[in-house]
Amino acid sequence: MKKILLGLGAVSALAIAAPAAAQYQNRNFNYQSQAYAGANFEARLERLEARLRTAVDRGTISRDEGWNLRRQLDALDDLHDRYARDGLSQWEQQDLQQRLRTFRRDMRLAGGN
Repeated sequence: MKKILLGLGAVSALAIAAPAAAQYQNRNFNYQSQAYAGANFEARLERLEARLRTAVDRGTISRDEGWNLRRQLDALDDLHDRYARDGLSQWEQQDLQQRLRTFRRDMRLAGGN
């Protein structure tokens, strides 16, 4: 009887621990590449911000348009920070890439090349 109870206890412990272990194995993140992706994204945002500032200073983008684009850029930075808290999933990376493309398009349409 003790062997059966001991066996059931061991099986129960494994049944509880297995989903928790699988949760971390399935993420399959390379944390170094995640850090690089985050730094790379931040660098791209900084370059876009500099281009935006230059375009507003030169007058190719009006101050109002510049203000709206700056708000979009800030929102993109906030979204990246929110996504990056627990590591960027492939979907989150793709979402950020698409939003960057949209921002670049909006900036081009506003006259900022």
